[in-house]
Amino acid sequence: MYVVVVGSREWQGEQADAQVNQLLNEISEKYSGAVIVTSSTDKGVGSIVRTRCLKDKDRFQLVDIHVRVFAQLPRAKLAQVFFARNAALAELGEEFHVFVDRNRKGAFEDLIEKLHAMEQ
Repeated sequence: MYVVVVGSREWQGEQADAQVNQLLNEISEKYSGAVIVTSSTDKGVGSIVRTRCLKDKDRFQLVDIHVRVFAQLPRAKLAQVFFARNAALAELGEEFHVFVDRNRKGAFEDLIEKLHAMEQ
């Protein structure tokens, strides 16, 4: 089972750590051998997921879909890169957990739209 756990890079602090770790505990109890899939692991939700999974390798398997852009791109072209990453997450995942920020900005909003479109 591939379980995608992603979210805002702004999700940080004790409350964010507690919520994400609680979810990971629940996934571990629900699915033996689940593979956690995440992205944007430099900070926020992705960082919390990566840290926990690498710390507890006996309990978690991790796939980090990592995108780093070393180019000066117009905003639309940069968004295209992250939309492609989101398509990979949507294709791979069998269950999804997306932690969104209150202002609902960022590339993961596209992932939410892709997932809603797949449901129909």
